[in-house]
Amino acid sequence: MRVSVNYLTKNLVEFFKILRMAGMSFSVSDCITAVESLEYVEIFNKVQVKAALQACLVKDETGREIFSKVFDLYFVPLAVRNEYVANRAETIETLKMEIEESVKSLNFQDTQVELTDEYKEIFAGLPESEKINLESFLNTTSAGKNVRAEFKQLAEGTVKGKLTSLKQKYAQQLIQTRGILTQDTSEAGIIAAEVSDEILKANDLLHRNIGEINSEDVPAAVRLISELIENLKRELSRKYRKTGKKKRLDFKKTIQSNLSTGTVLFKLKYKNRLHSKSKLFLFCDVSASMLQFSSFVLQFISGIGKEFTTTESYLFSDDAIRMNNRLYYDLSDFETQVKSSPIWGKGTNIGVSLNGILDNNSVIINSSTVFLIVSDAKTLDYNLAVNSLKELSKRVKRVLWLNPVPEKNWTGIKGLEDFAKYCTMLDCSTLERLMVACRRL
Repeated sequence: MRVSVNYLTKNLVEFFKILRMAGMSFSVSDCITAVESLEYVEIFNKVQVKAALQACLVKDETGREIFSKVFDLYFVPLAVRNEYVANRAETIETLKMEIEESVKSLNFQDTQVELTDEYKEIFAGLPESEKINLESFLNTTSAGKNVRAEFKQLAEGTVKGKLTSLKQKYAQQLIQTRGILTQDTSEAGIIAAEVSDEILKANDLLHRNIGEINSEDVPAAVRLISELIENLKRELSRKYRKTGKKKRLDFKKTIQSNLSTGTVLFKLKYKNRLHSKSKLFLFCDVSASMLQFSSFVLQFISGIGKEFTTTESYLFSDDAIRMNNRLYYDLSDFETQVKSSPIWGKGTNIGVSLNGILDNNSVIINSSTVFLIVSDAKTLDYNLAVNSLKELSKRVKRVLWLNPVPEKNWTGIKGLEDFAKYCTMLDCSTLERLMVACRRL
């Protein structure tokens, strides 16, 4: 099967255009190199084509993400792409009409308030209660005594100021209407906007407080965690490669590397010291407020588990029970498993739970163990918890505490300052900070 050169060129030019619209930056020479690279791959092999184009156009991690998403949306069967674009264009036009209709309720003395497209999009995306408040303000103001038509400009300024304030408050909710009125409904515009919105939502999830991630966003958060894990695995694998100062001469490798010179030793090879891997002990709080956070942590640990010799996991509330590591790879039923366990619905007692581990001879913790506590540090009998943590710190290599509460709010948690004396307390209130904390493992 042969591909028309004109058809291929047209598709590539359109593809490059979409990449630029989505935020990528590359030169004309990069485009030429990308086109030329296709001479060296099987043109009907999608994986090879994607790899060749990516190698020529992508400059950084953000560019790689944009490229991958655009490629997957654009290079699909033409009928599929046309249907997707048509459906999306229809949805956008419907949203535009809904936004324009919603702002018609903002009137000052029977005259519609003049707003820019951005302010219209903000208003349309607000909760109904906030819309009613703004409408009531305008109705009350315009009906006041001695209120002349000239006051309209002042009222408009007040409304715009309020909308600017609400934009910050409802930033996550307003993503749905952002940029709709200026949306380009061409094929290139729709695909570029779709990719930009997806990346914007991912960045929003990355920096959003984990406690504010609702059930609708969990699938997107899981996909984001998978991407973060891949980055983290690459970092940790470099950490555990052979490194360190040169030590003893490696005779075998030296002879092998000098065979071409008749075993005259021009190149000397040395033995390098290997980083020793630690044992990871995971200790997860599964009280109601901690359940979602603990499940996110488990996903990170499941992705980087091979960087440790062994990984042992316990769940706790008022007592600790061992967790089947199978749940690392089947997190869909994690919540069901936890709620059916004997510790669900109990108060959190970190001290009692830790003592259950310390006094259990079948549980092996030693100087090679990294003990990872996942909890918000809110516990019954914090004095007992402090003493248990002090004893634990003497037995293990180190204790890391992943806390979903933002550091600025730690002062309100009783006993937390004392906990921090015997462990490294880490702010893991967002997925980004959780990934940074996992780098410490």
